[in-house]
Amino acid sequence: MDAYLSFGSSDMSASTAPAAWVSALNGGYISTNAQYVTYPVPGAGAEANKYGFSSGAPHLKADGTLNTGFFKVFFPTAMVDYMWGFDGTSVLSFKSDITDSDGGSSTTSIASTVKAGGLLVEKAGISYSTNDIQLSVQTFAPSMSKIGASIMVALLAFIILWVVSRKRLSRSIF
Repeated sequence: MDAYLSFGSSDMSASTAPAAWVSALNGGYISTNAQYVTYPVPGAGAEANKYGFSSGAPHLKADGTLNTGFFKVFFPTAMVDYMWGFDGTSVLSFKSDITDSDGGSSTTSIASTVKAGGLLVEKAGISYSTNDIQLSVQTFAPSMSKIGASIMVALLAFIILWVVSRKRLSRSIF
């Protein structure tokens, strides 16, 4: 079996991303078994909370089977704070939107892993040709715990009792 290794590095000086974004990305990386990967870029406008890049490899392996792969993206804590306002020291759930060259798309949820200096997002089982990949932190509607709900019920009961007692007190005075 032949094995090959290639790698690249960039100072991002040719990036079209804002300088503050590039600075926050210092120490970040994209790792993949794709044959090419593009510079990462931030989303724009309403999509500003998305981190995007493209990757690609032949659609089929030499034996005719589907070529599948992976990516790993490391977000330094500065990037996690810059893009999503979190400190990067706790697990976040990321939404992965992958669009292939034929226009097909898939959306999945990926739990990050806390590593020294940031968060690692890993996705395996992606199929190749050319993929546009966007990652964003998933936000969920706040939920109330059982304790919080109990406190709210007790507070509401207290308010109702107070209102009822005030009405009785006002009737007895007049």
